[in-house]
Amino acid sequence: MVYFDNGKIRVRDMKYTDAREFWEEERAQGWHSEISKFRMRLEDQKSGKSLSLTAEYLGNPAGYIHVYPDAQNGAFGGSGYPEIVDFAVLEKYRRFGIGSKLMDIAEEIARRYAHRVYLGVGLHSGYGSAQRMYVKRGYIPDGSGVWYNDAVCEPYADCCNNDDLVLYLSKAFQTSEALEQSAEQVFMAEITALTPSQLYISQKKLTDVRSWFQSPRDIEKMEPVPVRSLAGRLLLTDGHTRAAAAFLYGLKAIPCVWDRDDLDWAAYAADINMCAEEGILSVEKLAARIVSAPDYKRLWNDRCDALYDEWYYQVLKQDEEIIYFTRRPVLDPNPVLPSGWEIRSMGTEPEDIEYFQLYQDGVPAARGCIERYSFAFWEAADIRTYEEFRGKGFGTAMTAYLTNRIVAAGKTATCRTRPENVPMRCAIEKCGYERLYE
Repeated sequence: MVYFDNGKIRVRDMKYTDAREFWEEERAQGWHSEISKFRMRLEDQKSGKSLSLTAEYLGNPAGYIHVYPDAQNGAFGGSGYPEIVDFAVLEKYRRFGIGSKLMDIAEEIARRYAHRVYLGVGLHSGYGSAQRMYVKRGYIPDGSGVWYNDAVCEPYADCCNNDDLVLYLSKAFQTSEALEQSAEQVFMAEITALTPSQLYISQKKLTDVRSWFQSPRDIEKMEPVPVRSLAGRLLLTDGHTRAAAAFLYGLKAIPCVWDRDDLDWAAYAADINMCAEEGILSVEKLAARIVSAPDYKRLWNDRCDALYDEWYYQVLKQDEEIIYFTRRPVLDPNPVLPSGWEIRSMGTEPEDIEYFQLYQDGVPAARGCIERYSFAFWEAADIRTYEEFRGKGFGTAMTAYLTNRIVAAGKTATCRTRPENVPMRCAIEKCGYERLYE
């Protein structure tokens, strides 16, 4: 499976051929490396105990990481929390963002299984960069102290500062829904974390804001901007001019409040698509599109009016069906699926729809398609399991396959079904989808 590919960095499942390459490269750079370690991880992956990932840089294996969903060792062993283990990037491939991307994907995998993930990090200087990374990513010590040779090191006990002397750290995940429910009060959000829902800033509105927002210190006067968690993004529902003004003053964060109003969230999802299509994915990009008041009305207000006639808005605006979304790859949704199945493309017709069929021992068992109905959102659609194969997980396997192709293309996957279609709802939720809006 490919989890990420941007043309330079590619993250995929580890292969047996990777073991020797990593072993030889690590020995060449002076590390104490054993090929048996990689073979053990690959066997654990084969047996379903772990997921082992390799990151390539320009086609060359550059780093690796492993996730054990039901970890049995270390400070949280047997607690149901996943463990991230044996994470490394070859020295010649560092500072390209490979380590951060491996951690991003490992954490995405872990959060599918539990609300917390843990890992152990060595204490000697060779782990210095990893130690800093974990702290920046929000990992904290578990409180059990230092471990040595897979056991808690008692106070004043003898030990050696080698790879077996580790400190366990954990990180709690918080869902967007939990974040919204946890606070009615104002909170600070980093400007880089905010996604705009409009394409332009009016110069007149910006001048009005600057009449009272005259320096970074005036952030205390700012009324919190409303935000909403939508389609996996922290979306600005209003206050774009204030956010742009703060960015232009060099501020890193602004006061926000959760938008509780009952708005047309399908229209806001369509706004996400519209902004993505024009590359307006951040406040920084938005702040570069300041136009006059007449141009603002012509370019933005008129476009908003036309939005409701767009096909992708009609798709997102569902009255009879529940629409779900995900931005994460699906991992083993049905590990008990019988062997002998494969999925083949049936071609693209019309141009924006590609059909696939799942075969079990050469016999068609299920089908589905990817509908590319907008720039940012593609749909896993028309998923059907043929009658004699129902109840065996083939529908879930097809949903997972389509979802992974969509996510690998850098798009947000959507999937919809009627409330009474319980099997399809189960398949969708099993693949990690969340409701786009209520």
